[in-house]
This record gives sequence, structure tokens and C-alpha cells, in this order.
Amino acid sequence: MKLMSLMGQIHFGWKCWLRTRISKWSRSWFWILLACWPLAAGEWSHYRNSSALTGVGSAHVDYPLVEKWQFQTGAAIAAPPAVVDDGVYVASTDGFLYKLNITDGRMLWRYRASGRLKSGPGVWAGRVFFGDELGIFHALDSETGLVVWRFESADAIYAAPNFIDDGVFFAGYDQRVYRLGLKRGALLWQFQTQGFISGTPSLVADQLYVAGSDGRLRCLNTADGQLNWEANVGSVVQGSPAVALGLVLVGSFSGELLAYGAVSGALVWRYRPISGEMVVSGTPAIAEGIAVVGGWDRQVHAVSMSDGKMIWRYPVRTKLDASPTINQDKVLIGDLSGQVVILDLYSGSRLWVMKFPTGIKTDVVAAGHEVFVCQENGAITCLSSMP
Repeated sequence: MKLMSLMGQIHFGWKCWLRTRISKWSRSWFWILLACWPLAAGEWSHYRNSSALTGVGSAHVDYPLVEKWQFQTGAAIAAPPAVVDDGVYVASTDGFLYKLNITDGRMLWRYRASGRLKSGPGVWAGRVFFGDELGIFHALDSETGLVVWRFESADAIYAAPNFIDDGVFFAGYDQRVYRLGLKRGALLWQFQTQGFISGTPSLVADQLYVAGSDGRLRCLNTADGQLNWEANVGSVVQGSPAVALGLVLVGSFSGELLAYGAVSGALVWRYRPISGEMVVSGTPAIAEGIAVVGGWDRQVHAVSMSDGKMIWRYPVRTKLDASPTINQDKVLIGDLSGQVVILDLYSGSRLWVMKFPTGIKTDVVAAGHEVFVCQENGAITCLSSMP
């Protein structure tokens, strides 16, 4: 077993041990901090790299970056990869999940799903989880690619999975949120909403936050799926909620970024640019008291978490479907023209730019010294600043 896999299982074990031995009050604050904490610098193990979906990593992103390798899948890539140990896991709309060697991009194995894949993979406790367009949720052995179990939902799954303790969570176009057991995929609970869900549920402490096409942001209890509160966002939410500093942030198709109290569900602030055309289809990234989000107004927006006021804006070539990611003090994002930029988190100034042949619809992620870019032409490219 690889060293990082062993460390990941030890990390998983001590979390479960500690959870049973600390008071309820201190446990809540412990899990809030842990959920927002990025994983090891060499990993990006699942969507947004933390259960709170803050999109923050600790990779060493230096520039200029050069191509280290490229791998061609059979169709467009619509979801970000996961990076764990020596493996890069990428889902393609050709219906295959691929595991690639991080050093040279060589294919280690591939698995054919039931339908097209637009759900990003998540690697947890030695398994890789993802959903497909026919509504099948898959759990594979991360080393061999062999099936461990499958679970059948009623409609397409576009949301990536999320994890806490011994549970895996996902949502789908059947308007439901699910919690399954990690070992056998047993249904632990499901919650019915009133609209399809394309975003991943975020998890902090014992709370789950989810939003979808019915324009409602909901907070559920992770243990039993009971509703704690819900808020009216007022428009379709395509992306995922991100949680930090006691706030839940969601972007909407009405052109707003909204912040709700994580405990109360009360609206704290809303950000709407003067243009009023900021349709947000992605998920905000949050670090250092700054929320960064892309919009269909061809702008990257940075907003203060304290009051929702704009800090800076950066113009890009086309509208943004991808969500930004943050590593240390750098923001990474790609647009539909195929351009990837690195911006300074505090000022929004451009540090580096690279043009790719086709559009980028999903997150640019970084792990270790590598940056991974997925394109609409089906290619995944590994960039590195290392010789």
C-alpha cells in the first residue's frame, strides 16, 4: 500500500476515535475547522478539496508552468480530476473513469461506467466514488479499479460525492440527497427536494448544505437527513454551497453571490455587480477572508467575507463555467476560450497565463508541484514548474 494511502486511512481512523471522546460543543468547532482545512500539498482527493467545498489547496504553484504530459480521453471532460498518491483520477463523457500515473500520464487502469460521466471522482478510504448519467453511483477499489459496489438512483448524477466519517453523500437529478455507507453502499437516508440538483452537498460538523433548481438552500442533519432550515435563494443554483467563517455562500442564476448564516440560515449579505449579468454557475473559493467566484459576465470577482463588498475584479475572454481554486495566495481559473490564468489573491493582478486549444468548463486543480487542466476536447494536461 502506498504511504499516502496508509496515512489517509490512519487520518480517517483517528478522526472517528476523537469524535467519540470530545464534548458536543467542542466537537462542532473541531469539525468546522477540520472541514475547511485543505488536505496534504500532494493531494486533491475530491471536489473542492475539503468537505466544506472551499476550493483551497496547499500546492506549490510556481510559474512559469510547462507541459509535463498530456492524456487524451475519448470525449469532453466536464469535471475536475482527483489526485491522490501516484494517481490522477479523471472522469470523461466517453463513459470511462481513468486512473493515470502522476509522473508520466500513463494509464494505470480504466473503468467503463453505465453512462456518460460528468460527476467528478472522489477518493476516500482507499476507494474512488462517482456517479454517471444513468443514475448509477459507483464505488471502485482505487488501486485496481475493480467494482466494490454500485447504488442505483432514479436519474442522472452530475454532482461529485462528498465524505465525512463512514458516510458518502451525493445528490442528483432525481431531486434527492443521499447518504450511503462507505463499505457496502447501503442507503442510510435520503431527502426529497423540489428540483434537480447538479451541485455537491457541502459538509461541516453535523450539517449538510445543498441547493438546486428549486432555488432553495437547505441545511440537513448529516446523521438522519432531517431538515434544520431552508432559505429562499430566489433563483436556480447550479453550483455548490461553500462554507467558511460561519457563512454558507451560494451563487445563483439571478446574478448574485449570497451569504447565509450557517447556523441560522439568515441572509447576511448579497453581492451583485453593477452590470447585473454575473450569472454564477460554479462554486466560490474561499481563503483569507476573501471569496472568489466566476460569472457569465466574463469577470472573476473577489468579495470580502465580512461584508460582501467587492475587493477586485479581473476580466477574462469568455463566460466562466469553471470554479476558481486557491493555492496559497494564488487563484487559478480557466475559461471557455481555453485560457488559464493565475491571479494574485489579494490584488487580482495577473501573474501568469496560458492558452489551450479548446474550452475549459471545469476547475483547474493543483497538487504537489503540478497543475491539472481538463479541456472540452477530452485532453487532461499536467503542467509543472519543476524541471
